[in-house]
Amino acid sequence: MKSSDYKKEARKDLKGKWLRCVGITIIYFLIIFILGYIQGILPLRLEFLISILSIIIGIPLAFGLIASFFNIYNNKRTNVFDFISLGFSHFGKAWSIFFHTLLKMIVPIIMIFCSLIIIAIALSSLIVSIVIKSSVMLTLILSLIIFIAFGVYIAGLIILIVKSYFYPLSYIIFAESPELSTREILSKSETLMQNKRAKLFILQLSFIGWFILSFFTLGLGFLWLIPYIQFSTFAFYKNVKEEKLSDKSRQDLFMNCTKISRKK
Repeated sequence: MKSSDYKKEARKDLKGKWLRCVGITIIYFLIIFILGYIQGILPLRLEFLISILSIIIGIPLAFGLIASFFNIYNNKRTNVFDFISLGFSHFGKAWSIFFHTLLKMIVPIIMIFCSLIIIAIALSSLIVSIVIKSSVMLTLILSLIIFIAFGVYIAGLIILIVKSYFYPLSYIIFAESPELSTREILSKSETLMQNKRAKLFILQLSFIGWFILSFFTLGLGFLWLIPYIQFSTFAFYKNVKEEKLSDKSRQDLFMNCTKISRKK
């Protein structure tokens, strides 16, 4: 299937469901806005605590949003506030998936973090060396360090993006099969995304025009765009899962035929 096929299927599945999905998105953004507003009017010490609270509740709320949309996608009864209870009733598991996903990408994260520190130190040293007119050799060495560190940063960023595309289906899998462990969820996402990462990337990239248009509507367009993207991702998930099951069935059939032929 092409990106246009997933989007077409999403629009079809959203018929009669737009109002609920937009309502859920409004409530979700309202919570984020209220936390941001409170953070802005409080003293610096309390502002830090609110920012920590926003991060803590942000992960389960994000899962609750996906889970609510997924329930609507599957024609389950869902009201606009269900994403809050869905998120907080699975608070620990939502954070576990997020944390273990970060661990899976720890190498490129370390590469990016360390390279940025080296660039900052080397760049400040280079500026000082130029100001005080140090030796040309020192300037060249510092420039080389910055160049290499920047190369490591770009490499780490590319690896991080490529590796992260193994896990975008994790919360959908969790919403569908909450009985699975965190390890099983991530493993299933890796399996489903094998040779499918570019396809999802192209699908997400196809929404760039809608993103730009949403900005011109003072952000109101995002109320419709977020459900649209999510339902397109659900269509992608359903298609990928069916393909993998079909491939597995063919492999099992081939193995069975091989065993029969060997017996003969």
